[in-house]
Amino acid sequence: MLKKEKILALIKQNPYISQQEIASELKLSRSAAAGYISSLMKEGKILGKAYILKEEPAVCCIGGANIDRKLRTENFQWGDSNPVSGSETIGGVARNLAVNLQTIGVPSALFTVVGEDSEGKEVLSQQEIDLSLIQKLPQHKTGTYTAVLNEKSEMIFALAEMNIYDEFTPELLKNQWNRLTSYQILAVDTNIPLLSLEWLLENKNSHQKIVVVPVSAAKINRIPYDLRGIDLLILNKLEASVLASRYEAEENTIEETAEILFRQGAANIVITAGENGVYVKSARAGFKKPPPANVVDVTGAGDAFASILIHALLNEEDLLEYVENAFQRAKATIESEETVIKTKEGIKL
Repeated sequence: MLKKEKILALIKQNPYISQQEIASELKLSRSAAAGYISSLMKEGKILGKAYILKEEPAVCCIGGANIDRKLRTENFQWGDSNPVSGSETIGGVARNLAVNLQTIGVPSALFTVVGEDSEGKEVLSQQEIDLSLIQKLPQHKTGTYTAVLNEKSEMIFALAEMNIYDEFTPELLKNQWNRLTSYQILAVDTNIPLLSLEWLLENKNSHQKIVVVPVSAAKINRIPYDLRGIDLLILNKLEASVLASRYEAEENTIEETAEILFRQGAANIVITAGENGVYVKSARAGFKKPPPANVVDVTGAGDAFASILIHALLNEEDLLEYVENAFQRAKATIESEETVIKTKEGIKL
């Protein structure tokens, strides 16, 4: 056991232990013990007097946190000026996952990049989750996502300005690796570049699991060719089809697509197909059909669904069984105007 780990163990046993007692126990000089303790405080593992230990979140969500703008219109016409009513919230797949997880009782942190602009300040204003890993990039603009919805709250089209995430380099991950190694699960969206996801898969510790949640079919190319090291891959039917086409050109059923991805190394695969259901390829494989929902706004439903499956993976639960719980959280999100609902739907009590 390393010196820092031994010191943390001693403090956990007795938060009021003195530096001299730590030094004597570990056969260190008092100044050396003080140096280790100062370092642990800077790392955020010890908080304040009486050496209060910081409980590390179970999941770190890595990727997008941006400003989501929703514009609603009726009788949309291409090539014409369309009147809209708008709203603005904080969004992004990684951010939505982190807030959903925190809401259902899973301590979570967010690792993203923001600009030094008003949008970045808004992202940093959140209080629900641990934001201490977020990096500011002064020369770049915080990501924004603008969705245009019709009178049925269905998306007509969306625009994403996400260039800042190209700066989410392996070097940025390396600089925070001492902290990242403490999380049980790293949940990664495909806003981060291919090289960064490859680096995470190559360097994750044996106790860690990696979940990959694509943000769109256009960014499937940010998933490595070799899927080994991905413990859970959650994607929709189009994304799964695009990913599988790397390995086999012909059209496949959803079961065949999952099998292709499984053969490439992903340990567990969940493919969603909207109202047609969800297919799970895991210890048990099978289809599940979602319950009917009264659609208010579909934004965030996929992230709500994924958060329950991450919770299941964290607790080593049966993924196929937990899909029913994931449906309940997605349904409650669809029936709400909120991107992330503030209630605990989807958790088994």
